[in-house]
Amino acid sequence: MPKKRSPFYQPLPDHGIVVAVKLENGLWCYVRKYVLCYGFLPFLSRAPLSAKQLPTLQAALCFDLWCYDSEPTPMVYIGKFPFANQAESIGEPCYTAPDIIDNCYRIHEVANGISRLRKTKDVNEVSGMRLQRRYEPSEFGKFLNGKTSAWPIL
Repeated sequence: MPKKRSPFYQPLPDHGIVVAVKLENGLWCYVRKYVLCYGFLPFLSRAPLSAKQLPTLQAALCFDLWCYDSEPTPMVYIGKFPFANQAESIGEPCYTAPDIIDNCYRIHEVANGISRLRKTKDVNEVSGMRLQRRYEPSEFGKFLNGKTSAWPIL
């Protein structure tokens, strides 16, 4: 029997895919893939929605994903929704803080349509930028806790 893959693993390019992920509280959140990151869509539901039922494709919160094939969290592939243009598909750049091996900030960005990693020692270049932190689908509920109170539950 072939190994089941996570719905986050789609044939390339996968920018624009939306996946519903079940949270610990039984509600479903929706995640869209950008070039640089993933974004939570600003609504929840009691059961997975169809592609036609999605009220928006505009992300409210960006984050980075770490998902193993063996991830046990229930997930449903909703569909692929192309972006209107390349600029819209990029998402939010982020940075990685210096560490003992690489004593500089690493900025994850897009230049000329290509995702790249740029190094800098200038803290001003990362001011106001999102710090890269990867979340597993099983951690989405904790990440979203307190951030979704204004989101509708469909």
